[in-house]
Amino acid sequence: MPSPCPECGFDARGLSPADAAVALRTLPGRFRALTEPASDDPDSSSGSSSGSSEADAAVRRGGALAAAGQAAEAIAELGEDLRLVLIEDNPGLKTVGTEATATRHGGDPATALERLTAATTGLAALVTAQPSEAWVRTGTRATGPVSAADLLREAVHAGVHRLRGAERA
Repeated sequence: MPSPCPECGFDARGLSPADAAVALRTLPGRFRALTEPASDDPDSSSGSSSGSSEADAAVRRGGALAAAGQAAEAIAELGEDLRLVLIEDNPGLKTVGTEATATRHGGDPATALERLTAATTGLAALVTAQPSEAWVRTGTRATGPVSAADLLREAVHAGVHRLRGAERA
C-alpha cells in the first residue's frame, strides 16, 4: 500500500481487516451528519435565517449526498472485486488502482445514503466472516496482482476520501 493519500491524508498502512470493518460501518453515519443542520447552528432552528445561509446549507447537503453516492459506487465496485478474490483463484479484476479517488457519477442523491449503507454494511459483514489467511489471496488487474487486504484498504479509502472532501466543502 502506498504512502498517505496526498489529497485526503488517508493512510491505509497498518489498517487491519477488523479496523476496516469498523471504519466501513461508521461511514454512513458520518455522511448523514454532514447532511443534517448543525444542532448549535442558530440559523437552523430560527425563522430568521437568511436565504444565503439556507442556500449554503443546501449546497453543503447536496455536496455531501453526491460524495456519499460516489463513495457508495466505489465501495460497491471494490467490494465486488474483493468477493471474487475471496472465492476464486487469481481472478481478473474490474477495478483499477485509482478506484478510491476516481470521479464517478454517484447515482441519485436521494438514495445515496441508503446505497452507501448497503455497500458498507455488506462489505463489513463479508470482512468479518473471513479467516485471517483470506487477506493474502490475490486477484489480477491490468497493472498486476493486488491482494484482498489491499482491495479492502482501497474500499475504506474510497469512503474516507469522499467524506473528507465533503467535510472540506
